[in-house]
Amino acid sequence: MDANKTCTDCSTGCAECADGTSCTTCSSGFWKNATSNMCDVMANCTGTATFYNNGTNTCDNCTNGCAACQNATKCTTCAEGYYQDPNTTLCTLTSCGDGKFFNNGTSKCEDCLGNCKTCNDSTTCMVCNAGFFYEEATGDNKCSACIDDCTTCKDNSTCDTCMDGWHVEDDVCVDDDCADGTYWDKDAKACTNCKEGCLKCKDATTCE
Repeated sequence: MDANKTCTDCSTGCAECADGTSCTTCSSGFWKNATSNMCDVMANCTGTATFYNNGTNTCDNCTNGCAACQNATKCTTCAEGYYQDPNTTLCTLTSCGDGKFFNNGTSKCEDCLGNCKTCNDSTTCMVCNAGFFYEEATGDNKCSACIDDCTTCKDNSTCDTCMDGWHVEDDVCVDDDCADGTYWDKDAKACTNCKEGCLKCKDATTCE
């Protein structure tokens, strides 16, 4: 009702209004613009990280990490630094875990090379899994297996460290096969006596 006490149409998109410049409720297909206090058509709800909420006829923000979304629970594009979680369809901070890397192009966590623990892309590896080494010099760009019982190595013929119960001898892993009352001393690189009265031990102070 205007100043002349006559009924006047609300503006387009308003289902209810206090006057010609302030909508209180929007019609279906329109959303309440908090800035103008008017109702805008659904097509105008295209701002960054927003979606049209049919239930409330409002233009709502997507959840944190979404650059674009269909609704409050489904992101279609993630913001930089986030990836899409396939289990929830929401966007999560980029911590992909071992064996995966974050692809900025797809905004998803993707697999590293086989047997690669840490990488920045799908073609190169920074750190291989235990028991593997990276063959970059040969141009193969892959993680290949060390020799048997070896946990770290530079190639497939030379071992740096071995699994528990084994030690490096002449660049290969050899079983810590010491007689009763002795143990393999890695520093001395020899079988060394356990403490007195000990039949089996792993070092000079601990008896098993």
